[in-house]
Amino acid sequence: MQSTAKTRTREVKFRLTEKELERLNNNVAMTGLSREQYLRVLVSRKIPMALPPADYRVLIRQMIWVEEELRKIREGSNPDEDMSILEYTLQVLNNTIVLAQGAILPRTSTPVISEKKEGTT
Repeated sequence: MQSTAKTRTREVKFRLTEKELERLNNNVAMTGLSREQYLRVLVSRKIPMALPPADYRVLIRQMIWVEEELRKIREGSNPDEDMSILEYTLQVLNNTIVLAQGAILPRTSTPVISEKKEGTT
């Protein structure tokens, strides 16, 4: 049985100035990724995001818990007008969770392509 994991067999080496290496290491440290993971994210045209504060992660876990509890209430309720309020609350809470999680996921970047101007070489 063959593994579905990617096998990385190619190596890229390049040199940096002391200042460039310091900047790279600082950027990597803010993301919680390894240097290799950080560079792979960049190569995939995404922008690595800095890790949020620990309080942020606690907030996300609490919001997920609240959403789960509200869903349990919805499943055990009788259909009435309270159900529409509960459904709306769940929808707002879910949208908030998605937005908050999106704040830390890598974003797709657009490569910079310089156009040649007429009369230049």
